[in-house]
Amino acid sequence: MSCYLRAFSHIGTQPYLTAQFYRTKVVEGAERYAQTSLPPKEWEAFKESHLNKFPQIQFKYALGLLCLLSFRDLGRFRDGCTPTTQMNPQIFELLACLNRRIAQEEKIHAMPPDRPWDVILTGTPIWTRPTDIFERLEGEPDIFQKIVAEATVKAPREGKSPALYLNFKPCWRYLD
Repeated sequence: MSCYLRAFSHIGTQPYLTAQFYRTKVVEGAERYAQTSLPPKEWEAFKESHLNKFPQIQFKYALGLLCLLSFRDLGRFRDGCTPTTQMNPQIFELLACLNRRIAQEEKIHAMPPDRPWDVILTGTPIWTRPTDIFERLEGEPDIFQKIVAEATVKAPREGKSPALYLNFKPCWRYLD
């Protein structure tokens, strides 16, 4: 999650860049996703109902797409967070879908509810090349549900985590 760690490496470099500033940006993105205000009590309830599996997720090959989903373009990522930056609420749709799928798989396979999961993104674009991914994602509002539903699960081997493979290739094309 280098792009997110990069954001926190900027704490203190500007007066407004504080841990609270970044937390507020995340909550604001979640509010746009949930289409409701999330004061502290409701934020905790939102996390419990939509993101309670998030601490178990170990993303692999996801940096580029997660940066694009969070900031919508490479330029905004490179510019860093400003007071006017808005987090893309689509990131929460993906995380909520992953949360539901992992909970479902744990139930089906009688796995412990706190086991780490490898979530591996395949078919993702090279994030420095222009694509139509946002137009396609916005054109199909339930695309994340489809991608996560069609994801392949690899059962855990001895000493390994279960893996969930998400294929994004059908969802975009390069523009150049």
